[in-house]
Amino acid sequence: MYPASHNRSSGLQSAFGPVATLASLCLTVFLAPEVHPVLEPTVWQALVSRYDHQTASWMAFAIKIAVWPATYVILRLAIMAGLFSLSAWAARRLM
Repeated sequence: MYPASHNRSSGLQSAFGPVATLASLCLTVFLAPEVHPVLEPTVWQALVSRYDHQTASWMAFAIKIAVWPATYVILRLAIMAGLFSLSAWAARRLM
């Protein structure tokens, strides 16, 4: 049996986690409304060509809601990757 670890999130995760989370939330508020209108005509045509109008409208509504968490996840991953690459670059420069 291993002893309980009190320091579960250490290093880069604890340093960049709150930064990435807050930045992603702020950017999602401004970018998600811009992402959906660009993709909406293409998505609607794809849905209508495969399903009837009633099903397509419900699926389009679900996609409209799903744009928000998808945008948040993509932004958070991009910010975390950027911060990780900056810290790796800084570590290499210090060696």
